[in-house]
Amino acid sequence: MKSEQIVSEVLNYARDPSIIRKIVELKERIYDELLGDRKIREMPKARFLLDMLATNDTPCAVVSSSPERRVHEILQQTGLSTYFEVVLCAEDAQYGKPDPEIYIYAA
Repeated sequence: MKSEQIVSEVLNYARDPSIIRKIVELKERIYDELLGDRKIREMPKARFLLDMLATNDTPCAVVSSSPERRVHEILQQTGLSTYFEVVLCAEDAQYGKPDPEIYIYAA
C-alpha cells in the first residue's frame, strides 16, 4: 500500500491530506536516516534472470509502492536500471498495491 493509505486507512491516524503528507514525509526522513550510507544489494540471481529476459526480448517493468526517488536510487545503485522499460512508483497511481491499477499501467 502507499504510505498515505496506510496512515489514513490502516492506522486510521488522520484523514486530513496535509497531516497525512507530513506524517509520510517524516516516515521517509526516518527511513533515510536509518538506512544511512548502507547500499541496497540486488537479490541473488536477479541479474541472471534479467539477462535471460533481455536475451529473449522480454519487456520488464518495476512496479513499486515506494517513492520514485527511492526506486530510481536503488536501480542506479544496483546497476539494474537499464533492464526496465517501465518504472512505476507510488506517485504514478491513485491507489497502492494490491489494487491492480499500477500493474495495468505497467502492462
